Amino acid sequence: GYGQVRKYIASQGPLDHTVNDFWRMVWQCDCGKIVMLTNIFEEGKQKCIQYWPEEENQKVTYGAIDIFLIKEEVYSDFVVRIIKMQKGSESKVVKQFHFTVWPDKNVPKYSSSLVHFRHKVNNTEVTCTGPMVVHCSAGIGRTGTFIGLDYVVNQAKEVDYVDVFGCVEGLRRQRVNMVQTQRQYVFLHDAVLEALICPNAGIPSKDFQEDYKKLLEFDSIKKKVKLRVQYEAMNKISRRHEEEEFDKGKSLENKTKNRYSNIMPVGSEIPLLSTAVDGHNEYINAVFLPGFKNSKAFIVTQMPLEDTKVDLWRLVYDYNISSIVMLNQSYDSRDVYWPEAGELSVTSGPFIIEQTHIETSRLYQLLKLKIGYNNKDQRNLKIFQAKFWSDSDVVPKDSSDIFSFIDVVENDCNNSGPVLVHCLNGCDKSGLYCVLATVIERLRIEQDVDIQHIIKQMRNMRPQIIPNYEQFQFIYEAVIEYLQDFETYSNFQ
Repeated sequence: GYGQVRKYIASQGPLDHTVNDFWRMVWQCDCGKIVMLTNIFEEGKQKCIQYWPEEENQKVTYGAIDIFLIKEEVYSDFVVRIIKMQKGSESKVVKQFHFTVWPDKNVPKYSSSLVHFRHKVNNTEVTCTGPMVVHCSAGIGRTGTFIGLDYVVNQAKEVDYVDVFGCVEGLRRQRVNMVQTQRQYVFLHDAVLEALICPNAGIPSKDFQEDYKKLLEFDSIKKKVKLRVQYEAMNKISRRHEEEEFDKGKSLENKTKNRYSNIMPVGSEIPLLSTAVDGHNEYINAVFLPGFKNSKAFIVTQMPLEDTKVDLWRLVYDYNISSIVMLNQSYDSRDVYWPEAGELSVTSGPFIIEQTHIETSRLYQLLKLKIGYNNKDQRNLKIFQAKFWSDSDVVPKDSSDIFSFIDVVENDCNNSGPVLVHCLNGCDKSGLYCVLATVIERLRIEQDVDIQHIIKQMRNMRPQIIPNYEQFQFIYEAVIEYLQDFETYSNFQ
C-alpha cells in the first residue's frame, strides 16, 4: 500500500483443492479483512467456491480451522459478513466484504458503487492487524483495480498528486497482469477522479451539524459558499450518459409514451413489462432506484398519460407493488388511473381496480384498492397521495412533513416489491423523496450521512435527480432538523 508495506495480499479465489491453504494463510497472517470481488458463479461458470458457511451460526471445517458465519448484512451492491475462525482453543474474527456487481474481465457499471465500497472497507474496524486479503477469480484484474484505487487515493491524500501508471507498473512487478484489461485501466482513472473530487466519506451523525456550518462558509477563491461549490463538483463528476442509452424511450413506437421528451429512462434500468396487452410492448418510462440496502428499493415513473395507464397497472402487477407514492397534486382528469369519487371500480385492459377505503389526513390521502387480473388473482394496493407539497414549490415548505410522510409509507409497506414513486415528470419530486428516504435509511443503520453518494448513485439511473441547488441545500437542512428532532439518531453510544 502507499506508505505501508505488505498492506494487501492479492489472491485467487479459493477452489476445492486450495481452500484449506486459503484459510491457513488468513489465520497465519492475522488478516482481519477479506475483500471478495467475484461471485461464486458468473455466466454459468464457477469462479470461486463458497468458503464460508451457508447460514449464520453454522460451522464448516477446512483443515485444522473451523469457520463460523456470525452475521451477514446485505447492502445494495455488496454484502458484509462477520466470520469467526477457530483453531483449537484460539479464535479470531475476520470481516469479509463481498462486492457483488463486478463482471469478470470487465468493470462495474458505475464507479460510484466501487468508491462507496472502498469507503465501507476502510472505515470498518477489525481486531486482527495483518494484511487485507483481496481476491477475485484469478486474483489479477478486479483485484488489481481495487488495490490500485485504494493505493492511488491514499497517495493523493499524502503527497497531493497521483501516478496511476506508476502504481499499476509497480503492482505488475509483484503480480503479473494486475489491472488486466484496458477498460479496467480507464475505469481506475474514473474511480480515482470520483473519489478525489467528491470524497465518499460518511459524516458521523454527531458531527453533521458542525460540518454543515463549515459548508455554509464563503469560499474566497470560488467566490461562493462551499456548499454550492460541493454541489457543482458533484454535478461535474456525475456520470455522463451516452445518447444511445436512451434509445428505447426515443424509438418511434415509444416516444409518444413519454410525458416530456427531455426525460427518458436509461435503457438498462427500465423495469420491463411482461403482462401481455394488445397494442402495448414492454416499455414504460420508469427506472429502478436503489435504497441503501436494496438495489431495487424504488421504481420512479411519470404520472401516466391516458394511453399509458394500463402500462402503470402492468408495472404494479408484474413487480408485485403494494404501495404507490403520488407526489404531484395537479393532473389532467383523463390521466387519473384510480377510481374517483363515486366510482367503485375502473377497468384498464385486463385489470379491474376496486376502491375499498379512503382515509384523509393533513399530509396525505390514502386510497386502499384491490387490483385483479382477468377477474382473478386479486392483490391489495395502497396509494399515498401527498397533500403537503404544492406543485409550484421546488421543495416542501416544512421538512418535517416529508419525513412524517416517508415514515407513514415505510411503516405501511409489506416489502413485497419496490415502492412505486411518481410525480408529474418522474424525477423532480420523486427524486427528492427517494434521496431523503435513503439518507434516513443509511442514517439509522450506519449512524452517518452521505448525501452526495446517494445522489450520484441515483443519477446513474435517473440523471435528472436533484436538478437544482435549492433541493440539494434542502436535503442538508432537512437532515439537520431530523437530527435535532430525533436525538436518538444524533448521539449513538
